[in-house]
Amino acid sequence: MGRSDVPGAAISDCFLQIAMEDGSGRALSPTRTQPLALHYADMPLVDPNLALELAGGAKYGTTVVRSDAEREFDPIAFRLSATHPAASVWLETPLAGRWSDNAMHVTNETVSVSFIPWEATSADKVLRSTSVWSVNTL
Repeated sequence: MGRSDVPGAAISDCFLQIAMEDGSGRALSPTRTQPLALHYADMPLVDPNLALELAGGAKYGTTVVRSDAEREFDPIAFRLSATHPAASVWLETPLAGRWSDNAMHVTNETVSVSFIPWEATSADKVLRSTSVWSVNTL
């Protein structure tokens, strides 16, 4: 699934909800909903220059199978970095498996994430097939 397949991927389809609550979650104001496009021009987001790379020790082209009989596969460790803060960073790949974290906010620090495959694959294949994007890059 690519960005164009994600419902609401266009800024014109996104909304901002604003509400005030106390510490217990009790509403102190009504919830106001506004199109995000109204605020987008006032708050331009900088391209965060997102980069995904293999974490130390991972080898390109190696199949990561812990126990073929049980069909369990070792997670593949990656480092995700950004030069500027990035809102709602999303990692996606067509490969069978899941990411340890997704839809996260990334500052200009490196974040550790892992891909947990559901079938035999390689670190290189995961890296080459993964798309990384954020609200900043929509």
